[in-house]
Amino acid sequence: MNFEGFLCLMTMYVATDCRRVTSNDLSTEEAEFKVTGLVGEGVDLPCNVDVGSCGDVYFVTWTKNVSNEWKRLYLYSEPVEKPLQELANPDRADFFVHDSTAYLRIHPLKIQDEGNYKCDVTYVQGKCPSLSYAFLRAVAKPSQPIIKKDGKKIKTSTAIGPFYEGDSFSLQCSTFGGKPTPEVSWLKNDNVLPVEPTVLNNDLGIANVTTTVRIILSRSDLGIRLSCQVKSEAIVDVLVSWIEVDLHVTPSYIKVEGPSKPIIEGEKVLLSCTIVGAKPAANATWYNRSETIQPQPLSDVKLASDGSFKTISNLEIIVSRYDHQGVFYCKGSNPVVEKNRDPPLLKSISLNVLYPPIVLMEPPAGFTINETEDAIVGCTFDANPSDVSDVIWYKDRVQLSVEDRDKFKSKNSGGLTLVIRNVTRGDSGMYSCALSNKVGRGTPDKDVEVNVVYPPVVDISISPASVNEHDGSAVTMRCLTVDGNPRHLLRVRWYKNKQLMKETLENRLEVRNISREAVADYTCEAENLAGGAIAQSLRNYLPGPAKVVEITSPAVKGRRSTLQCIVKDMGSPKATEFRWEHNNELLPGILQNYTTGLVRLDTQGNYSCAAVNNVGRGPYGFISLVAMAPPSLIDGPPRVHGAPLDSNSVSISCRIECDPLCEIKWLRNGKSIMDSDLFFVKTTVHPEELRSNRFKSVVSTLYWNFTAWPGAALNRDTDNAKYTCQSSENIVGPGIATSTYFKVEYPPENISMSTFHLDVVEGDVPDKIKCTADSWPPSEYIWKFSNLVIADSSELFLNYSIPRERAGWYKCVASNRHGEKSIEAYINVKYKPECILYQRKNDKKQTTLVCEAQSNPSNVSFTWMKDNQTFEELVVSRETRSIITVPENTSKYFGTYHCIANNSVGESVPCSFQVTGVVGTAGWVPDFRDENVIVVGAVVTAVVVVFIIVVLVTIMLVKEGECALGPKEF
Repeated sequence: MNFEGFLCLMTMYVATDCRRVTSNDLSTEEAEFKVTGLVGEGVDLPCNVDVGSCGDVYFVTWTKNVSNEWKRLYLYSEPVEKPLQELANPDRADFFVHDSTAYLRIHPLKIQDEGNYKCDVTYVQGKCPSLSYAFLRAVAKPSQPIIKKDGKKIKTSTAIGPFYEGDSFSLQCSTFGGKPTPEVSWLKNDNVLPVEPTVLNNDLGIANVTTTVRIILSRSDLGIRLSCQVKSEAIVDVLVSWIEVDLHVTPSYIKVEGPSKPIIEGEKVLLSCTIVGAKPAANATWYNRSETIQPQPLSDVKLASDGSFKTISNLEIIVSRYDHQGVFYCKGSNPVVEKNRDPPLLKSISLNVLYPPIVLMEPPAGFTINETEDAIVGCTFDANPSDVSDVIWYKDRVQLSVEDRDKFKSKNSGGLTLVIRNVTRGDSGMYSCALSNKVGRGTPDKDVEVNVVYPPVVDISISPASVNEHDGSAVTMRCLTVDGNPRHLLRVRWYKNKQLMKETLENRLEVRNISREAVADYTCEAENLAGGAIAQSLRNYLPGPAKVVEITSPAVKGRRSTLQCIVKDMGSPKATEFRWEHNNELLPGILQNYTTGLVRLDTQGNYSCAAVNNVGRGPYGFISLVAMAPPSLIDGPPRVHGAPLDSNSVSISCRIECDPLCEIKWLRNGKSIMDSDLFFVKTTVHPEELRSNRFKSVVSTLYWNFTAWPGAALNRDTDNAKYTCQSSENIVGPGIATSTYFKVEYPPENISMSTFHLDVVEGDVPDKIKCTADSWPPSEYIWKFSNLVIADSSELFLNYSIPRERAGWYKCVASNRHGEKSIEAYINVKYKPECILYQRKNDKKQTTLVCEAQSNPSNVSFTWMKDNQTFEELVVSRETRSIITVPENTSKYFGTYHCIANNSVGESVPCSFQVTGVVGTAGWVPDFRDENVIVVGAVVTAVVVVFIIVVLVTIMLVKEGECALGPKEF
């Protein structure tokens, strides 16, 4: 410490009022200043300073009333700042001046700092009112509230549980370290709960507060949040800790909805089951009558505002007639229902299904009736609606006209019936009826058979037709039923020359050892359920041998082929049908001609046919059907083909189906290259492929013979050509051809853009940029920005208002399988200036206002305004910065300054700064610097020092006397 500081410090100690507090000192309520500070932060204690009336300040002393005694805490003079006692070690005090008021700043504030403070100001020029009193009140923030249950801490913002209706529990909420005593409350959602706090205070007034709340849960507590709030003067925002209660409840109700109007069979119907108020979410189970529906539909679970869940299950069904008046149930349950063993919620819905008539013919098994009797056919039905109309009767699926009243009688009352009077054998058949309601038309699944029986009509067949006498041959005669119903014979009587020979159950009679005496007239008499009939012997025999020929020859793939069965002797009786077989498998159809489907590979094979009459089947005729295929392309080269310049192996091929086989040749630009040294061809024959229905085929592959090519390599300019694979014709079809265009391939090159620099104003949509490149195959394009792909086409279109952050280089990458090439364009986003205005000291310690602008383009101009008028003096602008140098302590330059920056896009929002006069310590603190001391001489200096010491000692003695006698009253 220099000598000057030592003298000042000694003077401050001597001059400081060391009085004990008496009744004449100010009380807390009478303090001139009352200051509240937050523990841990800074607080400013004010002290009145009157420089204008009292002159310069010599020193300032701060004291605190501790146990009715004023203790020095802080000393200040220009060369000395001295914190004492609890404000020292570490230094927690600072001193500053603002608007004629001195402040003692304590930081950080402690709870022990609370109390009465006194500021004593000593002036250089004499006595002035020098004392200021302040009461410092220290407040402390309470801690974040802590919630406990059963003594265990619960983390805030979590859920506790699960709980069930009727459960109860207690929660404690505690906060610590607050001053003054904080207010602690419990809230259920937004409603305050009545609680009594427990408060514990220590000697410093620090309070610990605990409140306890007891909760009995009911359904109304679904989704509740229990919050503990702490309010205190020491905090701005309320401190809150909260928990949510996970309350599990049974579902409150169930609702089933469906169509309110009748629905038609076959329509899709949506049934909805909603289960509300459950937690956990309820499960929905659907039943059709008493049967569980499988599979169950998935449910949609939604969270309600009270924390419960709503389960929605939508059952989608296609209704049938069997669902009419059927009951669909939805059952709702959750684990709470099961835990409580409560019955689940159940709701049902019944459907009104409209459906066309369900028709049943009566009697279901049909019936047999003799000719001339009356037949009655019944038609019963079930329908919704039951009103039916448009009744039509059918026989053998052909509409039956029932207008002949003598033959038919139709009755619709009490059920539908059809009476067929005096039936004949022609009335035999399958009968049905069809009827309609407003939904549709109904027909029976099964017709009813009316079987009209009548006596047989018989004929005799003899085999063989002729025999030699005494050769041991036998002749077989059969009594054949030509007509009759039933065809089965109950008994047969054989007559020879009208004399009964034999009665048998069979229709066959064999005569052995034929002699001429056997020649006679033979008669058979047959009888069925309806009666009997007599037949004379006739000469019956089998059809003769058959021959199969192709009418459409040859058989061709994809076309139909017709075969004919030729039989010269159709037998007796004459054959009326034919039997066809393919590879020993019976074919449909009994006509003389057989037509195949579209010929396939498996259509080929052995076909046989034979004529058939009542005696039996004649001998078969055979043919082996061989099909052919016209030229048809199976595999061909692509429409466009190519290879890179450095290829050493290039080939193209085609595969053509043709049976008989065809020849294939290759052409280049329409001219044959089969004899060219530049190429060679390999041909392979493929056999038939039954699975894929392919006849024989030829594969021809054309190879480039690079050893004979100029330069032994492809040429990009001359080797692009059209190559054609061409087949010859065969006997069933013309030749075909397929072509490919061969092009030498190369990677992207000559890449370019429609523009390389694009200016756009921020907020506008930029123009499109087109990227192109030469390549083969054609290039695929992507666009990148900041190494991220933003487009996948050759055109970049940023279809949005572009911000400045999207300015930069945009890369177009063109690529194919041989390589890639890239090019960049710059999008320059222009925007109007944005400015900032701040104050700083320049190199000459002068105060300046600096306005800086950020913009694009960066070429800006500045306009200054002061107090709403243009200000141009003292302004220096350069590039993006404009500076005003403000003269010190000149009131005409005090005021509000505005800076506006302009560029080609527009002008900025004004930036503002207010310049005011500030009073500092300069001008009222005495200057103790060496240049203000006039040194007269070494002797004079020594005399002055001795004199000052004497004066100080005298003052100290006087002060001690005053301290002993008490304060002096004024």
